[in-house]
Amino acid sequence: GVHSRPDFERWRAAQERRDPQTLFLRRVDLIAETPDDVAFPAEIGTSAGALAVRYRHAPGTDEDGATVRVPLVARGDLDVQALEWSVPGHRAELVQALIRSLPTRVRARFQPVEEFTSGFLQAHAPQQGALRGTLASWRSQAGGLDVVASDFDMAAIPPHLRPRIEVSDGDRTLAVSRDAAELQSRLFDRAAAARAEVLQAFEGGRWCARAVAEWPAFATRLPVPLDVPAGL
Repeated sequence: GVHSRPDFERWRAAQERRDPQTLFLRRVDLIAETPDDVAFPAEIGTSAGALAVRYRHAPGTDEDGATVRVPLVARGDLDVQALEWSVPGHRAELVQALIRSLPTRVRARFQPVEEFTSGFLQAHAPQQGALRGTLASWRSQAGGLDVVASDFDMAAIPPHLRPRIEVSDGDRTLAVSRDAAELQSRLFDRAAAARAEVLQAFEGGRWCARAVAEWPAFATRLPVPLDVPAGL
């Protein structure tokens, strides 16, 4: 073993005879690993289509965690319940935080927290409904305790575990919130007007003044055919 400076020098000399760069750091040793694509995907599938997600590790700032960018025209089609589950990489920590937000007498019935969380996430997915309601229902069905979604204290949840939702209109950011339901309600009229404008342009066979990068999830009919002269 190495217990002193002379021990270290003898060890170093022996190691460097075999490999002169034994104590050299590699680039990979200094740079953080790229986030796992499954745990922290670049986009998430929702009822409003695939939405871009960006990540930032900045504790104490508004942008800490995952930010989901939602086009205004898709706002009304977005399933806010799916967003409540956050991204896979934050999901277990989020469920544990929800459990720890419960009153002590209720929280005691979710022990051990890590084991309960693992079992819950293996049995459920975002497509099955709102996270808090699903979690409460699953525990209640186990018997001996009635839990409802409102028992969880959202104010006690670390902000970075809840997706930051950014509603955009083109390059402009219109609103930001970590409360998807509140944001949907606040922008309901503007989203409805944007949807109507796009649909009217499609149904009339006209180009929109603003670029439409993806087919809107709410548009169920194809636009009328548009013949483009050769060479254009």
